[in-house]
Amino acid sequence: MRYRWFILTGALLLALAFLIPAMPAHRTTLAQTSERCFTETDYCIAGRIREYWEQNGGLPVFGLPITPQREEVIEGQPLQVQWFERNRLELHPENARPYDVLLGRLGVDTLEQQGRDWFAFPRSDAAEAGCLYFAETGQNVCGPILSAWRANGLELDGAPGKTTAENLALFGLPISPAQTERLDDGNEYTVQWFERARFEVHPENAPPFDVLLGLLGNSIQQNGGPVPPAPATDPNAWPVIQMSDPVSGAERPTTITHAGDGSGRLFITEQVGRIRIIEDGQLLPTPFLDISNRVSCCGERGLLSVVFPPNFTSKQYFYIDYTDTNGDTVIARYFVAADNPNIAEPASEQVILRIEQPFANHNGGQLAFGPEDGYLYIGMGDGGGGGDPQQNAQNRQSLLGKILRINVEGNTGGQPYTIPGTNPFARDATARPEVWALGLRNPWRFAFDQVTGDLYIGDVGQDFMEEINVQPASSTGGENYGWRVVEGDRCFVEEDCDTSGFTAPTITYDHAGGRCSVTGGVVYRGREFPVMYGTYLYADYCSGDIWGLRQRDGEWQNQLLQDSTLVVSTFGYGEDGNIYIGDYNTGQIYRITATQ
Repeated sequence: MRYRWFILTGALLLALAFLIPAMPAHRTTLAQTSERCFTETDYCIAGRIREYWEQNGGLPVFGLPITPQREEVIEGQPLQVQWFERNRLELHPENARPYDVLLGRLGVDTLEQQGRDWFAFPRSDAAEAGCLYFAETGQNVCGPILSAWRANGLELDGAPGKTTAENLALFGLPISPAQTERLDDGNEYTVQWFERARFEVHPENAPPFDVLLGLLGNSIQQNGGPVPPAPATDPNAWPVIQMSDPVSGAERPTTITHAGDGSGRLFITEQVGRIRIIEDGQLLPTPFLDISNRVSCCGERGLLSVVFPPNFTSKQYFYIDYTDTNGDTVIARYFVAADNPNIAEPASEQVILRIEQPFANHNGGQLAFGPEDGYLYIGMGDGGGGGDPQQNAQNRQSLLGKILRINVEGNTGGQPYTIPGTNPFARDATARPEVWALGLRNPWRFAFDQVTGDLYIGDVGQDFMEEINVQPASSTGGENYGWRVVEGDRCFVEEDCDTSGFTAPTITYDHAGGRCSVTGGVVYRGREFPVMYGTYLYADYCSGDIWGLRQRDGEWQNQLLQDSTLVVSTFGYGEDGNIYIGDYNTGQIYRITATQ
């Protein structure tokens, strides 16, 4: 019988050589001092891959190496990778630790290799008793599989125990329910598929050996290699983008997002105070929410953002950022109607935070939940007036000109929100504890990379420069991006200014060619367009220029992708992994497609 799995447990189990499947003839030379070699397969691990393998579970978690470290093209990118019985480790030197090593999505890849569509698996709309529910995929994880899932994870924070973020980093989201399948030994087992793993229940074994992990790395290598096959593409090529599948009818779109509930719906905020739904390619006639009577519009005011919390399906509420009729910023929670998932209750408002605005412009407006910490991030402009006359952006006692980070989903003790203990100024009496980053003029749109956790901030400039700031996922906050001492990478107030202590922008551009205002975008992490994978798309509101920004070998590359005629007000993700873009003037929403 083929040896198909390793035990999911902290105990280190060594596989016997005769139990290992036949391997390719080529072997890595043994006994290098920086290497760790395995006689069972005659392969070695070294360098960062060895360090990562040893720090995050080793043999029980990843299995034995079954290839040397080598270059492969993965989703359009040339990467140094090494295959193990359970997974594939990929080196990404452009990312800060621990995200410089990423895991392959072998659960998804194996199903694709088998010709199975995991989107077709049954889904649930709610949590089951004693289970952990994932609204992103509509799946519950229960019983011994849940125990095994919680007991293991990648080491991200150095603290004892495993957090949900660490569990997710190792296994990914569940993509199937627990179901009976016949495996390659001819027997039937209860299994559950995850993005990066397959859990198998073996009741004939005593705990903790009653839950085993399938050797998906072996399976893929023995059945034709990585899936999908490496695309025939130039890894240095930039995508040629097109605006596809336009949907009309929205008015002044400011946000495009999804609820993560498996419905495939897109939610569009209209600056005038409405949230609209696009379902099956059609704009629904009835607004999801209409609070236009509470919203001050327009200019830079209005309904500026909507965000859905993790596990929205079981919570049925969401958060918005809008300008009230007094001209102040309001962050509020609203609930979905009990009898109609496409209608929210205007009367259900719960105000989380209200911030006084001294002028009518520079309201910021973006909301996002951190993909790893689950906290709510809020973009606040400097209060406006031109040149930050109140000097709010550098004033740590002001919430203006900042990115804020607050806890609205955990235990808040009956308060609208609490301060995460890891906020950079949580214990600093000279600063507002909500502040995560400062020195921003008007961070109109920002977004997290859903794979790396890096935060991309598009900060609108004044007279000369626009900028993108990339805050790595490893950041502990407190970055000062320099406004109003600097605008982009040049001094604003003085000819020769002191920039010590400031974090320089990742990329800047000037106002030549009719450019005037950056619209921050999103990083493409879908699978349909490999040439665009890992590229951050952003635009200029006035010129319609759309750029791509990416990192290669530790260096940032920036490329104009299209000189469009759009008035780009926003970008967003769909549940399908696609990027969508909104035209402020026409109200049209497009899907961005790409070719090489």
